[in-house]
Amino acid sequence: MSRNFFDDQFNLMVEETDETGKVTRKLAGACNITAARAAFDAMVGAYPPDRYIRLRD
Repeated sequence: MSRNFFDDQFNLMVEETDETGKVTRKLAGACNITAARAAFDAMVGAYPPDRYIRLRD
């Protein structure tokens, strides 16, 4: 399987970051925006407000 610029196997990644935007943990990945957005929405609702979660393309 090919890798992208970030060395991920997925086009879209859900990541946890610190307050400066540095990735601290990769949480999920998908090649389909609908699946990636569903994972992101589920995680945002489950994480405490002091955590940073982003969906990266």
